[in-house]
Amino acid sequence: MQFNQDNIKGKTIFVSIIYLNPEGKLLDKLQNCGRVINADERMIEYELFESEERFTIPAFYDNLEEADPELVYRFDETGKSQHIDLVATFTVIPQNDEEEVENG
Repeated sequence: MQFNQDNIKGKTIFVSIIYLNPEGKLLDKLQNCGRVINADERMIEYELFESEERFTIPAFYDNLEEADPELVYRFDETGKSQHIDLVATFTVIPQNDEEEVENG
């Protein structure tokens, strides 16, 4: 399915953001789950189920994948489970200063 700003609103999204250093080593990882409340050509906004906190991610619709129907997200604090409609994974790797100068 081709996703766009109109057909993802109201869907449940699982987001994983992986932060690596320039050498590719894991620095940090953020994973959360919520319901898409707004989407346009620039961003996708979703609200977390447990806290009602809002997050935005870039509107890379080609990066979205339909989740396996068996996939559920388990909340650590409550043990509650939530079925997932969409999965988005992002990897963030900062450029080091030398690369920036060479490519800059």
